[in-house]
Amino acid sequence: MTLSNNILKFKEVNKSYKYRIYPSFEQEKYLIQSIGGSRFVFNQLKGLQEFLYKNYCYGNSIPEGYNFNPFSKYITQNYNTKLKKVFLWLNDIDSHNTMRTAHSFTQSMLNFKKSGFGMPKYKSRHNPVQSFTTTYIKVIDGKLKIPKLKETIKMKYSRPIKGKILSGTISKENNKWYVSINVSKSIITSKPKTGKIVGIDLGLKDAITCSNGKKSGKIQLKFFDNKIKILGKKIANRIKDSCNWSKTKVKLAQTYINKKNYIKDFIHKITTKIVNNNDQIYVGNVNNQLGLKNKKLAKTTADQHWYEIKRQLEYKSDWYDKKFKVVNEKYTSKTCSNCGYKLLELGLGVRTWTCPECNSKHDRDINAAINIQTVGTTGFAFSKTNIKLVD
Repeated sequence: MTLSNNILKFKEVNKSYKYRIYPSFEQEKYLIQSIGGSRFVFNQLKGLQEFLYKNYCYGNSIPEGYNFNPFSKYITQNYNTKLKKVFLWLNDIDSHNTMRTAHSFTQSMLNFKKSGFGMPKYKSRHNPVQSFTTTYIKVIDGKLKIPKLKETIKMKYSRPIKGKILSGTISKENNKWYVSINVSKSIITSKPKTGKIVGIDLGLKDAITCSNGKKSGKIQLKFFDNKIKILGKKIANRIKDSCNWSKTKVKLAQTYINKKNYIKDFIHKITTKIVNNNDQIYVGNVNNQLGLKNKKLAKTTADQHWYEIKRQLEYKSDWYDKKFKVVNEKYTSKTCSNCGYKLLELGLGVRTWTCPECNSKHDRDINAAINIQTVGTTGFAFSKTNIKLVD
């Protein structure tokens, strides 16, 4: 390994920092009002765009030669200003809040127009997570300062913010308040080079299997699912809005949050470890849609979060100056990593097999991971018929 490989590099990236905040009673009233204002403006814009889309996109009321775009940013921002003149209480909340809401809605409609699916839905006050986004927020002596609030909000400032603050999203989850601060030009230092290469097979028995033989184990969610099932039955048998109903509802919401946090913790730890220990990372292009179509495997497939694993490996590799690539994993489980012999069939229940050509004994997932590494490093793919690699 040359000296140049060990030189650490610095990179500017966009990041977000999430902190727990502890607003006072008066501050909490303002935050709830801000969430309500954001939701109200979003729903009003949704109603307007629904009307325009129905009448001007599908109707015959467009004058000839007049290019009308119901997704225009100008229309949404104008309507947002008019709403404040009619509903005066919107002036009590931060103007950047409603402007960001209008911008967010416009972008979601443009995405819908581009892709043809994902039409934004009306926001409900009963959603488990309520939030609003604003700009010009500051962190002063470890406390949060937002527009229209004179006093700073207490915050658990667990790690310093590095970079220029762009915006902040304040959210409420199960009566707990959080702020997610988005920053630009945050300096990331690359990780030291290790000279190691790894191929990764994403599977059901183990979420991640590496070509070096290491396995992550399955993302086990049975405990949380059983608890959710029990609490769901309890809440169904209790009188709505009663004291016990409210207590059970809080417990159920917290269980969902714990489940989400467990998944995030599992994936972040394993992906960070892989990126720290390897310079080149190759992952098979597994498609979870195939597993989701199978009734018996759909739940297990969804629980493993293959897309999120690949997403985190990709951006962390980019941050820390490592190479990441998704490669074709076709025939990697059926092909002997030692001699290249290819089996005609290999059932999903078969976890180990012996190559009839060279008598090598293979663990199905480790063998696939080794082959994925071979495909990634050589640029070759396995032939459909057999035995050797073809370009």
